[in-house]
Amino acid sequence: MTTGSEATAGADWFPHANGRWVVEDAGRQAEVEPMPAGGPDGVRPDTVLDGGRLGGLTYRATSQRGLAHQNAGVVRQDSYLVRPTGDDRWLIGCVADGVSNGPRSHLAADLVCRSTTMRLAQFLRDLGPPGDAEVWTASVNSLGWPEIVAETSESIRKEPGWGSSTAVVFAVAAEPLADGGHPALVAVLAGDSTALLLGDGTWTPLGAVKNDGAEIASTAVTALPGEVPAIRPQARMLRPGQALVVISDGLGDPLGSGGGVVGRFLATMWQRPPDLLAYAGHVGFYRKSFTDDRTAVTIWAGVP
Repeated sequence: MTTGSEATAGADWFPHANGRWVVEDAGRQAEVEPMPAGGPDGVRPDTVLDGGRLGGLTYRATSQRGLAHQNAGVVRQDSYLVRPTGDDRWLIGCVADGVSNGPRSHLAADLVCRSTTMRLAQFLRDLGPPGDAEVWTASVNSLGWPEIVAETSESIRKEPGWGSSTAVVFAVAAEPLADGGHPALVAVLAGDSTALLLGDGTWTPLGAVKNDGAEIASTAVTALPGEVPAIRPQARMLRPGQALVVISDGLGDPLGSGGGVVGRFLATMWQRPPDLLAYAGHVGFYRKSFTDDRTAVTIWAGVP
């Protein structure tokens, strides 16, 4: 099955004979035959995806077992959770990546998503109207980030052998303010997952880009539970036509700051919300040497 529009195919990206998108060079990735990844915790799906609409927001989300894990029979270690708050005022979520040296780190990633979004929903429930950009920034900085990290870390410590996980959380107001902007926040609680804004075909990283400008790529990450650097939440206004894209490093590594061919490919495909299965196909492209698990959540504002 070919996903996306054939009209968008070109020299830099094109459908493989099996229907999956190729960005530049697939190498031998198309030859991988997935090995089952069952274990004592039961079967974990290779791919999960969902999407929907809340107020003026449309979202798509997927998490996919990478080719390296498929080839080795290792379980998908990425996780995500997207849900509305109880009053439907906010769409909130988390993207997490279980650190590979923990045999059950995928369970830590699941727990991180549940714990952080539950606490974030509680803080937002007690928060007053977002107000203008200045008021919104002050509100985001005042949220209980140390408490979220501490409670989530403690929850993981109670489960021996679960390992650790990265975490980035986000929230977007379902309805816009009078000027059309949707208050939004992103906070990297631990690790190298990240977020970017996409608008008019241009990517804007929200925070540092992993290994950007580094001569030697680093694979070291901070993770929960554990000591993490000071949290620097990003308060933004998501404008009509813009998208907030939150991703694990499996997609962040080939995407970088968005200026390369992967950035052009995804910007072309995500000008507006695609079909749900097509979205999963966009995230699961072949590109030589990039074989990690991939997770992406994309939230578009004001797109009918």
